This record gives sequence, C-alpha cells and structure tokens, in this order.
Amino acid sequence: MTNEYIESLKERADELLAPVQKLNQLNISNIKKLLALQTASLQAYSELGSNRLKAAFEINDAPALVDYLSGQVEFTKTISEQVVSDTKITAEFSKEYRAEVQKIAEENVSAISSSVA
Repeated sequence: MTNEYIESLKERADELLAPVQKLNQLNISNIKKLLALQTASLQAYSELGSNRLKAAFEINDAPALVDYLSGQVEFTKTISEQVVSDTKITAEFSKEYRAEVQKIAEENVSAISSSVA
C-alpha cells in the first residue's frame, strides 16, 4: 500500500510539473531566438557604423564631404529600416510566446479540471 501511495504521489507530481517543464522549454527557446536576433542586429549595426566611420576617414575635400553627407541619408534610412524590422520580429516572437503560454495554461486548467471532477 505504501508503494502504491508513493507511486500515486509521483504521478500526481509529474502531472503538476509538466506545465512548468513546458514553460521552461518555451522560455529557453524564446531566449535563444531573441539572442540570435540581438546578435544579428548587433553585427549589422556594427558593420553599418564601421562603414560610416571608414567613409568619414576618407573625407579629404569638399566633394568627398558632400558624398559622405549624402551617404548619411542612406545610412539613416538603413538604420531606420533595421530598427523597424527588428521591432516587427520581436513583436512576432512575443505574439507566438503569448499564444504558447496561453495554450499551456489552457491545457493545465483542463487537466486540473478533469482530475478534480
């Protein structure tokens, strides 16, 4: 009887911890996606900034200055597009994450309701 009781408790604990494990896996997956996005963004921003810095060092006369300033407009446009893209991707990650958390919560409520009934 004691073994049956212990086994019953173990099964119950496994049932209760399953949603926590799913959430942990979801969190790890989401963190990895966000880190990958941030790494790619950092690399892109660094490269853009480095290229502009190199262009600034190459200014040696008035026409080169005009070219550099014209390039600043394109640089600003590129940065703005990158920020918008990063924001959209992050929002999509958040939307997917919220949907998955809600799904896990609903499954947990259903499991608890059926075990209580």
